[in-house]
Amino acid sequence: VSWVMRGHLAVGPSPQRRDHANHLRQQGIVAVLRIYQQQDLQPSADLQQSFGCWKDLHIEPTSPTRQLALQLSQGLRWLNELLPKGPLYVSCSAGRDRSPLLCMAWLMHRRGMTLIQAMDYLMRVHWPSRPWPDHLKALPETNPGLQTAPQPRVDSSRHQEHQVLPFRKQERSRFHQHLEEVEALSQQLDRLLSRHAISA
Repeated sequence: VSWVMRGHLAVGPSPQRRDHANHLRQQGIVAVLRIYQQQDLQPSADLQQSFGCWKDLHIEPTSPTRQLALQLSQGLRWLNELLPKGPLYVSCSAGRDRSPLLCMAWLMHRRGMTLIQAMDYLMRVHWPSRPWPDHLKALPETNPGLQTAPQPRVDSSRHQEHQVLPFRKQERSRFHQHLEEVEALSQQLDRLLSRHAISA
């Protein structure tokens, strides 16, 4: 278990077997927030019921930036809801991209970290962390106050560009400002990834 905040928030791959679930419970985990994509196997009901609380958050790797920001915002609301119940485990299929991404969003909103600080911290406490660069663009737009409709099933046979949601004028302006900031930080991020790759 990789602890983002010791005794409160952990991150890693989704539990699929009984021994993995047992290990998580031995570490004190009482709730699971699983980020899944359509092709993922659904954990058994028995495995899910072995935890006090289990929630599933649907995020496809190809989600457009605006849709991803809304999905991460939903994840932040669930994080705020579940953390008071006890140690929470945030997971995705491999524990490398989407679950660290949500933890980064939490660090930025609850701990006041910048994108680079959150990325650096996640890679220190959970070395497999490798969020997709395009996904990082959604982080400045993520806000627990954003509301999203029930998560649709994604038709992977269709090109994802057709699912981009429209911007309101104010949102578009704010998004482009944040996007410029993220792009300006991309070189720092590349150096950060290289440094961690060398140290690993």
